Amino acid sequence: MPAMSDAGFDGGLTYCKTTPTQIDVCSASPGKNFGNIAGLSLAHATIDSTFFTGPAADASSGGGRKLTFNGKTGIPVSTSGTAAVLVFSAPGSSTYVYELATSSTALTSGGTVDVASAKYQIKDPV
Repeated sequence: MPAMSDAGFDGGLTYCKTTPTQIDVCSASPGKNFGNIAGLSLAHATIDSTFFTGPAADASSGGGRKLTFNGKTGIPVSTSGTAAVLVFSAPGSSTYVYELATSSTALTSGGTVDVASAKYQIKDPV
C-alpha cells in the first residue's frame, strides 16, 4: 500500500499557501497556464498566506491533508460573466499555482463578488 508522511503532503500544501499573491474569479479553467488567466478573469484581488488556514488533517471522506482558503469579500468585478473557477497565482513570477471549482454565479461589471471559504485537499493514498 502506498504511504506518505503528513510532512510530505504539507510541503505541497505550504507551497499552495505561501506562493499565491492573487486570486482570480474566472469564467473557465485556464488549463494550468498562467498566460490564460487574464482572458478568463472576471474579478481579482491581492492575497497572501494570511488568507489560508492549514495545512491540517482532513477528517472528511478519504482523509489526508487540507489547506483552507478562508474567503475574501468585496472583490471588484471587472468583466461581466459567469464565475466557474477560483484561480490562485503569483503574477510577479507569472506562476499558476492551483485552482478550485466554485458555484456558478453571474457577475456584473462594476459590482463586487464575495468568495466563500474553500478547501484544497490531498487525500490519503489507497
